[in-house]
Amino acid sequence: MQRRRFLKLSVAGVLAGCGGGSTYVARLPEPLSSTRFHLTPLLPSIPGNAYSASALSDTGWVVGVERAPVSRGRLSPAWPLAQQLLVRIAPSGEHTVLLAPREPLPLFGMIRSTIGASAISRDGSVLGWNTQQLVLWDSKGIAQLLNVPSSNLDSLPPLRTDEGTIYYVSTNYSLLYRLTVGGTPEYIPTTLGSMVERTVVALANNETFAGFGGPLGEYQRPWRLYQGKEEFLPLPPGTYDGRLSAIQENGDSVGVAGGLPLRYHGTQPVLLPLPPEFDRGWANGCNADTTVGTAYPSSLPGTTRALLWEGSSPVFLDSLFPDDSGWTFTSAQAINRLGQILATGRFDGNEYSVLLTPRIVGAPPT
Repeated sequence: MQRRRFLKLSVAGVLAGCGGGSTYVARLPEPLSSTRFHLTPLLPSIPGNAYSASALSDTGWVVGVERAPVSRGRLSPAWPLAQQLLVRIAPSGEHTVLLAPREPLPLFGMIRSTIGASAISRDGSVLGWNTQQLVLWDSKGIAQLLNVPSSNLDSLPPLRTDEGTIYYVSTNYSLLYRLTVGGTPEYIPTTLGSMVERTVVALANNETFAGFGGPLGEYQRPWRLYQGKEEFLPLPPGTYDGRLSAIQENGDSVGVAGGLPLRYHGTQPVLLPLPPEFDRGWANGCNADTTVGTAYPSSLPGTTRALLWEGSSPVFLDSLFPDDSGWTFTSAQAINRLGQILATGRFDGNEYSVLLTPRIVGAPPT
């Protein structure tokens, strides 16, 4: 039987001004190990909240949004105005609240609206946003407002390299810009010009970009900018639209085409096989050897399962743990150079973000 532990945490110790002395008790899943992976549930900083991870670094840092149930409003009249926290989790498991509902940040005051994070670097610094502006939190969690109003962004998320350069696509003809902290935006020339739509969703550290787009009014196609060359990648036979979701520094990428997961080796597309009874899916992340993603049967589109492809063989993440573990993994969002997988799973009727770490991992990238 799966053991569970109880965690107590004083709300007063986390949220300034949100009432003290109230203690909540949550029943939480234990970390779990199999022959291949350690499973770490990414638990909220406040028991009873729900944590949803959005980004994973190459060194195991995670950032995501933590949401409070509406009933938590009894703590303070202010709580219903701000239902979200931006929370960073260190490789050690330590939580840092980067944007608290009642915590005024000196640069732009109280934030009570949409928040999120799009990138986390090797040192734990985070690129995110609120309704009005882009924000950068350094490795110590100190916030800095960036000189890019969100109204100038064609789409979120903006992206950031480990070296600190930020990239975004503007609303003005979907042009790509580079921004260094403290500097002004710099236009990056592209070879396809301004009469195409671009949505950039992934970035490698050597100015290699991936996403989707196409000439105005046409189907969306996988798009990349690699070694200064902008191009729409060829689609597999029988498919007419597609997009990329992740890319490596060597230009290899993964995504979806015609509702099917695929991986590009350079510019050559390879559709990834799906398990029996699953006929739809997409690939979300990759490293040199492995692809992760999600699959579902078209007859039951709400029934998703997390997959791992090593080479071209699909494996359910569930199958890498004991049958009685209690876990069902519904999606796999990312994989880093260490082979750590950021995924979503259900346990005892509740949904959690989880981090799967190989039992033997390589040295952190330098």
